[in-house]
Amino acid sequence: MTNAAVLRSTTTAARTPCTGPLRVALVSFDWRRAKDPSLALGHASLSAALRHAFPRDQVAITDLTCNLANGSDDPRHVLSRLLDTDPHVAGFSTFVWNDRHVQRTIRAARGRGWRGTVVLGGPQVSYTPRGALERHYRGAFDYAVRGYGEHALVDLVRSLALNQTPGLIHGVHAFGTPDRGEQARVDLDTQPSPFEVENVLDVRATRFHRWETQRGCPFACSFCQHRDGYAGRQHVGMDRIAREAALLVEHATDLAALDPTFNAGGERPVRVLGLLHGFRGKIALQTRFEMLTPDFIRTCVALRETGTDLVLEFGVQTVVTAEARAVRRGNPRARIAHWARELHTARIPFEVSLIYGLPHQTVASFQASLDWCRSVLRPTRLMAWPLMLLRGTELHAQRGELGLVTRATSPEMLRSHGIPEGRVVADLPHVVASPSFTEAEWGEMARMAAAEVHRDESAIRIPC
Repeated sequence: MTNAAVLRSTTTAARTPCTGPLRVALVSFDWRRAKDPSLALGHASLSAALRHAFPRDQVAITDLTCNLANGSDDPRHVLSRLLDTDPHVAGFSTFVWNDRHVQRTIRAARGRGWRGTVVLGGPQVSYTPRGALERHYRGAFDYAVRGYGEHALVDLVRSLALNQTPGLIHGVHAFGTPDRGEQARVDLDTQPSPFEVENVLDVRATRFHRWETQRGCPFACSFCQHRDGYAGRQHVGMDRIAREAALLVEHATDLAALDPTFNAGGERPVRVLGLLHGFRGKIALQTRFEMLTPDFIRTCVALRETGTDLVLEFGVQTVVTAEARAVRRGNPRARIAHWARELHTARIPFEVSLIYGLPHQTVASFQASLDWCRSVLRPTRLMAWPLMLLRGTELHAQRGELGLVTRATSPEMLRSHGIPEGRVVADLPHVVASPSFTEAEWGEMARMAAAEVHRDESAIRIPC
């Protein structure tokens, strides 16, 4: 057995060594629907990386999760489990919907005497500007990992398990040291599959699964955190994809690919879809109209003919030129309309989503986008989502120049606008006014959007 010793907190003077395996807790406050697996895919990928890298007698992994979409799942329960587990290292994934819960939990744990090492990661950390982590998180961390964290977290935990002060690890920032602003990288060809590592994602435990075949996006929409801000696009190796596809075909009946643009990458998406032949159930893919090809459509048709309920999802966002240009969104309407006709001819169902709250948008222009999509594209389903101003995006940096007014929407505010419960999540930073629309008009657009969708939809959507 390898003895492990670690600082109880690198921000305190006391060092408390321990023997036995290094206890590591991965903590996530998620927004999951009832059908979702118990672990989000990003959390599962980190857990798989650690479990694959270390034997249990060296590093013991515990997954602590809270589903914020479930009113009965109290975030305070995570604090209790964290204190009971007393990990030497706790890694927290930060997202726009859970940042305050992460910070509150860390402060409460410190106040209760826990002195473990805190590691922060996730989009909120990855997109925090260089030199600003200490200001945003006010000493609530020991290490922060920007970018794709699997390899960096393994390297960091390896040093801590050996009771060594971690050296320079690409993408890892130690509290109080010069911030290099680096983004961690991962080789997805060598990254273990969370479906294949024991005690991570059991493909047999639930019929619905999320899946990734690539990370990053070839487009540069200014509101989006999916743009290539980490380390460029990364593809999962085809051997791993083939193994995962075989498991999913055998055991799953509902599959959603998390790839921001599934049909990016030439012929590769066609090869991936071919591996899902025989899937009995629903598959949802986020795609771009202008990247469709005849081969891709033929492969979709072949899947549907063998019993797969395949649905393509397209984020059009707006068809108004001034609005699209303001957010660096290219929307060639003629090509979009052409491929929509091709999908209708092939009898492939597809969904279209728009955004309200965009720069230069008005109630009338939002109505024009809705009308054009209904009459020209004729999607199986039309949805619209509020614009969130996300940290680190180009639009976030331009908010002053564009006159964007943001508010962390409250339940009282949403009720005052007559917005149906669940359509806009409270406490998230939405653009609610600009020089082209008032907050009252934003509320009108929100009600127009609510009329387009079913009430059982998830209220959080990060457009791409």
